[in-house]
Amino acid sequence: MLEYLFPNFTCLACGCELIEHKYNHVCDNCFDKFAFAKPAKSSAIALLDKKEKVWLKDIYCPFYYKAPVSKMVLALKYAAHGQAAQIFAPFMAKAIGVQKFDMIIPVPLAKGRQRDRGYNQAKVLADEVCKHLPTLQVCQDVLVKVRKTTPQTDMTPEARKENQANAYAIKDTKNQIKGKRILLIDDALTTGATANECARILRKAGVKEASLLCIARVGD
Repeated sequence: MLEYLFPNFTCLACGCELIEHKYNHVCDNCFDKFAFAKPAKSSAIALLDKKEKVWLKDIYCPFYYKAPVSKMVLALKYAAHGQAAQIFAPFMAKAIGVQKFDMIIPVPLAKGRQRDRGYNQAKVLADEVCKHLPTLQVCQDVLVKVRKTTPQTDMTPEARKENQANAYAIKDTKNQIKGKRILLIDDALTTGATANECARILRKAGVKEASLLCIARVGD
């Protein structure tokens, strides 16, 4: 009961106790170390591998994947620290600016992995982002993962592409996505193989365009 009445918040990046701070769940010292991506919006062609067909239109990303942001992304992804999504969501929404989309689709997890983890971090992010973009809604069940893939941390770009091939499918029984502008949401961008494969499946299903919004991207 004491913890409920007097919660003891700690910084998700360094673990220090939070007493006075500007941002929930991260201390001012750690926040000052966040590496902001410049620009926050880039064309997908400029960021992804030129050897492959790029199906994504634009990529929106407020931060670079560097500590302490990287540590907090991993906490969101593997440690069920949904508070990290609350920190990043306002900056993700700001990166979108005045761009118009019809719906948000979180990059899906395989059923087994989501069952083991208990949640999909992309869906957690999408829900938080929608609080700052109230005209958009999250559409979770249209894009599904039909094949379990191998964790890609140490894979080459070529291996990542092969790993993601034919891993996703469309289940759009209500014909919700044809001709629509879709905003995919994921936690981080490395080679872009996952998001580009999702965009390919969506475009083949009649989506007008698909862009990606994520917390951070590799590179500077």
